Amino acid sequence: MRKFQIFLFIEACLLTGALIMMVSEHFSRFLLILLLFLLLIRYYTGRQGNNLILVAVSILFFFIIMLNP
Repeated sequence: MRKFQIFLFIEACLLTGALIMMVSEHFSRFLLILLLFLLLIRYYTGRQGNNLILVAVSILFFFIIMLNP
């Protein structure tokens, strides 16, 4: 179990470093990955009541389109 925790910690550090580098160099790519992640959460929860996530994803998609010439 200890080896698995060390593995998760190292992977979390690598993922954090990759996200920081992606935000600093390619902000539109970061927004696209965030958009896809929010849609994935929306798909797996399957709730139909509140469309706040769908509105947030639509706004992020609009920003991605505006950032790419």
